[in-house]
Amino acid sequence: MGKNLVKIFREWTESISIHGFGNIFRTEFLTIRIIWTIALLASTGICLFIITLNVTNFLENEVITKIRVHQKNSLVFPSVTVCNLNPFATKNELDIVSYFLEKNALDNLTDSAKIRQLRGLNSSDLFSNLNMVRYLTAVSYKFLTINGTKINYTEIYDRMFITCLFGAEPCQRSDWSWFFDPYYGNCFTFNGKKVNEYHKSNQHGQFFGLIIELNVAIPNDARTLSISSGAHVYINHNPIVPLFGEGLDLSTGTYSNIALERTITKQMPDPYSECKNNLDSIDSFDSEYYRKVFKSNLTYRQTDCFNAYIQSQILINCFCNDLHYNLAIEGNNVCDTIEDQICISKLYQQFLNTNYQNEIKKFCPLECETVSFNIKKSESKYPSESYGYSFKSVSWDGLVGSVGGTLGLFLGMSALSFVEFIDLFFQLILNSNQSKVKGISTEK
Repeated sequence: MGKNLVKIFREWTESISIHGFGNIFRTEFLTIRIIWTIALLASTGICLFIITLNVTNFLENEVITKIRVHQKNSLVFPSVTVCNLNPFATKNELDIVSYFLEKNALDNLTDSAKIRQLRGLNSSDLFSNLNMVRYLTAVSYKFLTINGTKINYTEIYDRMFITCLFGAEPCQRSDWSWFFDPYYGNCFTFNGKKVNEYHKSNQHGQFFGLIIELNVAIPNDARTLSISSGAHVYINHNPIVPLFGEGLDLSTGTYSNIALERTITKQMPDPYSECKNNLDSIDSFDSEYYRKVFKSNLTYRQTDCFNAYIQSQILINCFCNDLHYNLAIEGNNVCDTIEDQICISKLYQQFLNTNYQNEIKKFCPLECETVSFNIKKSESKYPSESYGYSFKSVSWDGLVGSVGGTLGLFLGMSALSFVEFIDLFFQLILNSNQSKVKGISTEK
């Protein structure tokens, strides 16, 4: 029985495709058998190691990153949102500032009894106090717009934009849509989410993109709650709404040239990465924070989902709606008091001291495709001595109002007073004619 098994095994090794076995048994020399045995064992060990390594790599779902640079003749121009660093520039906006400061007894931001009571030793910090009051005033202004208060967007646009060109052609007012930022107030977005068809750029270079000339002057004799002067610019992928805290500032008196490099990142979905595919509808993922983003009419981003969580925690702990973000609010109770802002500040400190994002990312999936912009900015002095605009210090309607007010104040005159002078003029003429007629009749 044993001899038969040995015979069968030797015949099998002679026909097997694994050559090592046959070479071990075909020779009668022990040294050669040992060499082939060692070679076979070494090859088998290396083979098992490589197979184990490949299986391990497969189970870890590793992917290969490919970077491709595409040269295209035409690209969709990004969304550009322009804001005045000073959110209160028009007369109506300045009236809102004055009303809010007087209502809350905030005439002196470094020595306010209300701020001192709430902030204690830090109440003399002008920068922090002004930012807090400025935000509260902007919140009050935004809440007015939410509740239907009419704002003259055309007046704000005409005051802010001096020149606008795109692709060497004049822009249209309809190319810009109004956007309210919680810190910068009334802003305008070019080529944003609300346009029917996105503008495309067919030629690179600063003279073939968007060229705008802005008037972001600040009234010197008004309380504007402004820390600096200039413009704030958001540059985003077209469906994305600007997010508070992003963007860059442009100083007054400068000619700024902004060059963009767009990067589109696409990841393989779970299990190859943490991202989820097809996050394009409200029912694609089961989470209240995820759904809040879509209910706010926003294109989904994990960042906005995190903000929805923060907003919900503020509502729970501070009993008011924070308007920092572009999210829909629940009810009409907004965080528009100093007490509310102190509560929010403490809550933000808790968020900063904890890694809350890791805890809630199971409710806020990561999108697989993102678009980012690498921004390079250069500046030069503006305007030059040979270039400039002459603005009338007093407009026509301002002149009429000023002269009419002065005449009314000191002489009691109105527009009808000029009719009275005309009436006197005609009476004198008619009286003169009647005298001449009587004189002629007497001579006869």
